[in-house]
Amino acid sequence: MNIIEDKNTFFDMVERERARADRMGHQFSIIVFQLRDLKRHALGREAILCRIRSRIRLYDDIGCLDNSRISVLMPYAGYEQAKGIAEKIRSAAMPDGMPLEYSVLTYPSSWVDSSDERRGSCTDSWAAASRLLREKLDVPVETLPFWKRLMDIAGACFGIALLSPLLLLLACFIRAVSPGPVLFKQERIGFMGKPFSCYKFRTMHLGAPTDAHNNHLSSLIETDAPLQKLDAADPRIIPCGRMIRLTGLDELPQLFNVLLGDMSLIGPRPCISYEAGKLKLWQRRRFDVMPGITGLWQVNGKNKTTFTEMIRYDISYAYKRNFFMDTAILLKTLPAVMAQVADGRKQREGVSNGKYA
Repeated sequence: MNIIEDKNTFFDMVERERARADRMGHQFSIIVFQLRDLKRHALGREAILCRIRSRIRLYDDIGCLDNSRISVLMPYAGYEQAKGIAEKIRSAAMPDGMPLEYSVLTYPSSWVDSSDERRGSCTDSWAAASRLLREKLDVPVETLPFWKRLMDIAGACFGIALLSPLLLLLACFIRAVSPGPVLFKQERIGFMGKPFSCYKFRTMHLGAPTDAHNNHLSSLIETDAPLQKLDAADPRIIPCGRMIRLTGLDELPQLFNVLLGDMSLIGPRPCISYEAGKLKLWQRRRFDVMPGITGLWQVNGKNKTTFTEMIRYDISYAYKRNFFMDTAILLKTLPAVMAQVADGRKQREGVSNGKYA
């Protein structure tokens, strides 16, 4: 067994175990022991470590987070098994008069804190589980890099100022051809699995049903076919709405989402709650980064890719994101939109190659 003295290194080991669990379908548990009043008791930290080592398995890992907390990572162990071991360790420590407290977290069946009153609820988001674990291990929660937030604010302000005449023109056009609000507000899933209100120009008639879209989305996910939209013959779309969607102009109001901090210029496409509920555990890693207006998937084939390929692009970006990658994606966005428009023209001529957003 390994004894890890750095909590960040231990957290990285837990993240790798979670990735392995998502792929292989097994569960694992973490016991977090809270040691109190070490100086007042004969039973010291090393003695507790000795008792922990004598009761766990050879392939379990121990993380010494600080002087008062020790964690044990137990692959393939369920909640009841981990709790039983924790109780044995605590009962062995109690005779010395030392108050030894613990909590158990089990993933993925019920990633809950055993000391929490909400025990029994299930966290279905990788990011939410990661946030809970960081709180227990006192590891800082990841935030948006300073350079990225600065780029977002500068880019969004510049874009709104430059495109304000176009934004006004589109708003007037939509109001003229279709009664109802100019903007369409929809709940999307963002950074760390947090929902937010995403803004777009409305390109469908007011009160258009969503059943057809949800059914189409389910089909794309289940069959892993190339991502295509229903735009070609969708009666829900307003006049010229298909061209607005094809050129991505309907997404320009998301520049305000960027200013609000709900989105970034670059990142995975923000998905709807219905879609998020169908994601596999490993696919939820796309929530580890802020969603974006454009991204790695959008400039690498987009509607020519399958749902799984899109997710892999999103996760790849989450791992590799940096200033130079974001800059390259921004520069590739306009050519990608132009290529998308060309594909749309081919579609009208009978080539099945649509847009998915």
